[in-house]
Amino acid sequence: IKEEKEIFDNTETETPICLGVRLYQECKHALSFEITQADYYLKAMDYICKLVENPVFYVFTQAKEWVSENIESCGKYKIRYVSEKPNSTIEDLYLMTKFRFHIISASFIFLQVAYT
Repeated sequence: IKEEKEIFDNTETETPICLGVRLYQECKHALSFEITQADYYLKAMDYICKLVENPVFYVFTQAKEWVSENIESCGKYKIRYVSEKPNSTIEDLYLMTKFRFHIISASFIFLQVAYT
């Protein structure tokens, strides 16, 4: 995968962090659980910034606008978006398993990746 090389070639100068954001915007019915709020991500990002040097957050999401408005807008973090590709779920899953650190929402896919 092309992005794997781009992300992990700079590990001597950057620490890549997987940031999985899911808002369930595709669900038309009421959800039986609460959507992860921006405050959760910001606190987790602050925490991990204390643990690692030069963190770079690689965002996996379908809610790019929400991330931009609620997380990226604070200007505290170096953020890069993993490009959206049609039918890329398997590639994204593979790529997410390569990260050492994860900040994830309540999503079955993200949970599987983080505990792989």
